[in-house]
Amino acid sequence: MSVRWMGALSAVFIAWAPMVVGAEVASKSPVEAAPDSRETRAPWVVGAALLNPMTRELFSHLRQLTPTVPEPRIESHNLNQDIQTFCSGTGVDTPDILGISRRMGAAEFGLCVKNGVTDIVEVRIGLEALVLVARRPETGFPLTFDTLFRAIAAELPAGDDFLPNSARTWRDVDPKLPATDIHVIIPSRETSSRPFFNNRFLQGACREIAEYKNIFSAEERVAACTTLREDGRVIELGLPYTPAAVTEALDRAPRGTIAVLSLRYAMEAADKVEALPLEGVSPSRETVGSLEYPATRRLHYYIKRAHVKDYEGNGPIAGLREFITEATRENAIGDSGYLVSQGLVPLPREGRAEVRRAALALTRMER
Repeated sequence: MSVRWMGALSAVFIAWAPMVVGAEVASKSPVEAAPDSRETRAPWVVGAALLNPMTRELFSHLRQLTPTVPEPRIESHNLNQDIQTFCSGTGVDTPDILGISRRMGAAEFGLCVKNGVTDIVEVRIGLEALVLVARRPETGFPLTFDTLFRAIAAELPAGDDFLPNSARTWRDVDPKLPATDIHVIIPSRETSSRPFFNNRFLQGACREIAEYKNIFSAEERVAACTTLREDGRVIELGLPYTPAAVTEALDRAPRGTIAVLSLRYAMEAADKVEALPLEGVSPSRETVGSLEYPATRRLHYYIKRAHVKDYEGNGPIAGLREFITEATRENAIGDSGYLVSQGLVPLPREGRAEVRRAALALTRMER
């Protein structure tokens, strides 16, 4: 084979190789895909579906300012799967951004660190909430975490033992509640809202009940607090967990059924559902923004610093530094920011300033 022919063949291979990398990224390990080249692709975002409209809006504004930023790849699967994919390593075959409606947990951060994802930029963009809703018109539902838990838990303490939950009506749980049958629609375990629901609504109530606090094993205690009755009174809906899906389920359910929705979706469906007070506080932008509403949650983006191009163009992914800038701009996350129309409840001004300073400096997240 001539030198000239070998040179031509090498050129063809070099041109063809990036396509193979793109087609077979699933087979490469994080070590093989070390982010130390100028290779680039579109930003890749995974995580909670709730944040997807905000993510698209951020990139839409960003691409108007910087047209060279590619159209992002935005995906939502099972949230645990998305977190594991994000934390699986660094390199072009792994996501760049994780969006979730709570802070990354210690175990999740530990998984990232174990797999070499040690430099993460944490951007808290604002607030949202999970609210309880009922089909309009509905009154007489002064719910608390405790009453909701006692209505849907699989077992409840009875003396020195735990017995199957026998409550049939809301009044069986609390005399102040209506005598309608207990039915509750909640997000399934594959949704991004379920971990927050389990922690804040179920374990939040459970932690105040002495019999559960006395369970020595943390694993057994969590299981006891989050195991729900299976007699048809708890209805779990999977993806897409949208206002349409929930209102359709409410229409089919008996009167007195309540459902869990994000504040944004509850406001979108306000003509069909009524948001119920929780612990005596009605959900609204004002009560969520002041943190008075007890089921307020914080919206976060996590960005791999190793994927961010530096000012000389070194690094694998274009647009990540610009995304961080856009996601902290006042006209995006401020009181009159364009993300407010997507359901964001802004942080206080001083909180936004603190987030902006840390994010623009690419401050490394600590847990």
